[in-house]
Amino acid sequence: MTLPPVFRTSPSANITYNWVDYLAGAGYITFYGASHIVTGWTKKYILTTQNTVDSSSGSTADAAWICIWTEYTASAAADIDFDYTFKKAATVGGASAYINATAKVDNGDSVKFTATIYHYDGTTETSLGTTTDIHASAGGVDSYFRQLLVIPDVTIKAFAVGDTLRLNISAVNGGNIRIYHDPASKLSFTDQHTRTVGTDLIFNCPFKVVE
Repeated sequence: MTLPPVFRTSPSANITYNWVDYLAGAGYITFYGASHIVTGWTKKYILTTQNTVDSSSGSTADAAWICIWTEYTASAAADIDFDYTFKKAATVGGASAYINATAKVDNGDSVKFTATIYHYDGTTETSLGTTTDIHASAGGVDSYFRQLLVIPDVTIKAFAVGDTLRLNISAVNGGNIRIYHDPASKLSFTDQHTRTVGTDLIFNCPFKVVE
């Protein structure tokens, strides 16, 4: 049975979802992590629903490339906030969230990934769910891998106009680690399992369906 991607929430508004978990009563919107240069070498991290957006933008070639990834040295844990500000009110949560991300490490250590979803009202961050997963072995020098993170039962939370949906991605590794976030996935690599993996960071976020 094919489920319709559009649910009517009021007589005057339709919400279109990328896919629907009918039994959970949740419609999923797919966001992509991205970044762009604000000034100098300062980057701003965002969530976008458009996978045609190309993160490789900047005033110099180096600046263009650093928008595709963010790299941390062994002495600093990765910690990135990807933000989306609501222009329409909506209710997030009620089902699991799914995040896929590609990373590169420069040694064979295990990597601990943590993903957390926040509601941010401009003053206070409220966690709606978090998960941690350990990639057992990076497989050697300059190795790539793609990780799935599942946040179960995201807390139901109403977002008002101006509120921010925040996805925080953090990672800890014994050496340098690079996290990719290019919605257009212009680059691809062969990972330690000989799979071809892209460079988009995908966040499938559940929204409460009101029938």
